[in-house]
Amino acid sequence: MIPHISFRPKKRPKRTPNLHETYMDKGAGREGFSVHHGEGHLRRSVSANQLFWLWFVVAVGVFLLIFRIGTLQIVESSEYAFISENNTFAKKIVLPVRGDIYGRNGEHIAWNTGEADDQVPTRNYRNGGFSNLLGFVRYPRQDTTGAYYLPQTLGQGGIEELYDRELAGTSGSLVLERNAVGDLVSELYIEKQKDGEDITLSVDAQTQQLLYNTLKEVAEERDFDAGSGVLLDSTTGEIIAIASYPEFNNNTMTNLSGEERELYIQQQDRGAFVHRAISGLYSPGSAIKPFFAIAALEEDIIDPHETIVSKGHISVQSPYDPDIVYTYKDWRVHGALNMYGALAQSSNVYFYYIGGGYGDRIGLGIDRLKTYASIFGFGTPTSLGVFHEPDGLIPSPLWKEQEHGDEWRIGDTYNTVIGQYAFQVTPLQLARATAALANGGYLVEPHFNKGEISQKVKLVISHSTLEVVRDGMRQGVLNGTAKHLKTDAYTIAAKTGTAQVGNRGVINSLVIGFFPYENPKYAFAIVMERGKTGGAVNAARQFFDTLQIHLPEYFRS
Repeated sequence: MIPHISFRPKKRPKRTPNLHETYMDKGAGREGFSVHHGEGHLRRSVSANQLFWLWFVVAVGVFLLIFRIGTLQIVESSEYAFISENNTFAKKIVLPVRGDIYGRNGEHIAWNTGEADDQVPTRNYRNGGFSNLLGFVRYPRQDTTGAYYLPQTLGQGGIEELYDRELAGTSGSLVLERNAVGDLVSELYIEKQKDGEDITLSVDAQTQQLLYNTLKEVAEERDFDAGSGVLLDSTTGEIIAIASYPEFNNNTMTNLSGEERELYIQQQDRGAFVHRAISGLYSPGSAIKPFFAIAALEEDIIDPHETIVSKGHISVQSPYDPDIVYTYKDWRVHGALNMYGALAQSSNVYFYYIGGGYGDRIGLGIDRLKTYASIFGFGTPTSLGVFHEPDGLIPSPLWKEQEHGDEWRIGDTYNTVIGQYAFQVTPLQLARATAALANGGYLVEPHFNKGEISQKVKLVISHSTLEVVRDGMRQGVLNGTAKHLKTDAYTIAAKTGTAQVGNRGVINSLVIGFFPYENPKYAFAIVMERGKTGGAVNAARQFFDTLQIHLPEYFRS
């Protein structure tokens, strides 16, 4: 028998309840219970003092926010509206860079410096004989806000104007995006600018400078007011040099403001802005005789070996009054001369005979004189297209009737055949006509394009006629009026001319010619304006001597 055993639990001691345990979350000890989330902790209420400061801080913040919004919307609204509407996206003109100009041998004669962003490059020019040739530029123009209303550099006169389309290029534009504080965010091209093209001229920069310096020195030494000259390639029409003295300074003109430029122009004297070789009009004097000699030979007026005796003048009785006798002088008594001698000695009497006729000899007459002068390009500007080249003038009965209301007389013909009266030509026209003597009878158009062959017009002139006239011009150098050009260093054929200006003994001195004589390649014309004597032939000698030293290749056959 198993005894019955019973157990009685021990009595536990009494203890006082703990408030922390009382208010403790009953989930303590359960899965997911977290002390870090405040579970099992005593909660206490926020004091009134703390709530006051909390609401104070919130109220101040709200007030400042409302104040700033009001300021933006009311006080500064127009300013920020302008920024957002106009300055966020702004259009900007992008200027092209103007092309450079080079001489035929690669010499810089016009170029730019200072090609930095947002700046207009400065145009620079070679000095000494280039200002009238090249012209100058006017820079882009801005309004008071800095916006360009003329966004290109424009050529003014000369090569700068003639080739402005090629040199200028075209401006572009882009859109600049900026933020509210003006910082650049992005750039977007609407149209890319196209920089100008570089151009190379037929002009030899060194020869150009030598020609100009010669004109300047002779004018100052011999007291001439001005001078001009042209050197052409007679086979291609390329202009090798074309100078005019005096000239302005195109570096100065380019960098002056409008008012300063006008003042500078007023201060210049003696027509510094006129390119005399292209725009100057002069009576050709005896420089016209080779062309009328060709007319006489082609029209069978005279045989080249037939002689005419010059006694120093001819006399013509007035058809209206037998007591009046007009005398037309030669510059000296020459005696018997054939055409070779007449060209070499520049006899006026010989040309009176073949031009207007005298005694039993019938001359060309004014109509045929005008026709042959026109054939050689006189009275018509070249196709150069610069400096507003004038036509010139070949006097005629119709012209005299229209201009003076008077009839043509034999004395007018005599004066026309020796290049006087109202005959007007430019040095460039003289050079163009002389080139036809040199190249075998082709009238070429002068131009500035290196390597290009000019348009040619074949003149209906026999080879034998041209040879007679060329020989006569060579005789002029060997023993005639152009003998100052005689030298063993090179061979030139030339014809001088003198045209009286007014009644005070002032003349214009001219010389035309070509070289090398044996195989002509180049033609030239030089005019010295308003002096005493000998200016043009002296300038030619000085120029060719210097050219032969520095650039002897020009004289090689």
